[in-house]
Amino acid sequence: MRWYDISTGRHDSYWVRNLPDDPYQGPAEPALGVDELGFALYRAHHEAAHAILGMAAGAHVAWVSLRIGDGGVTATNHLGADLWGEVLATAAGERANDRWLREQSLWTPLAALITEVCADGDRDEITAAHPYIGFGASAALDYGVLHTAADQLLDTYWPQITAVAEALADRQHMTGDEIAARADMANPGRTAHQETDAGQRSRHAGTEKSGAR
Repeated sequence: MRWYDISTGRHDSYWVRNLPDDPYQGPAEPALGVDELGFALYRAHHEAAHAILGMAAGAHVAWVSLRIGDGGVTATNHLGADLWGEVLATAAGERANDRWLREQSLWTPLAALITEVCADGDRDEITAAHPYIGFGASAALDYGVLHTAADQLLDTYWPQITAVAEALADRQHMTGDEIAARADMANPGRTAHQETDAGQRSRHAGTEKSGAR
């Protein structure tokens, strides 16, 4: 996999798979070619992927909201969850966006770039916690491996992700138990330790400027 090093509004150096011919700076929504409902679905698939794959990895999902942050927030209590599964759940948000764009015939190199740039919070979380994960031949584990593994999990859980995303786009906020019921999955229980040490994951789905150049 080839990576391109670009600068963004938040990073002087940021690695991406997709590099359109023309640079772009502006709001993500019009560049993605979606209306208000389409943008809600785009964001909802990102958060639903975090939530569903988090549950599959053993994390308790407290709630998911599209009302908070740049794009949305998935609040999970992830202590005791499968570590690799949690990494993939974090990486899966942007891959769910990419897949949804393709299924809606909206995928373009620019839309794919915006999706990557708006996943900077997820990528930063992963690489900060696991410094051996990076981009290109110099990394002990290339981030592209995470993309491939996340794509495989999306194949397995895509029906559940889309079902949750459709409800989330409409309701804007769902509890973890509501998500589990919608997906016909179990929402792993919280331990006493998790009650006092909850991990909240903030996901960006790009309502601000993409800042790619």
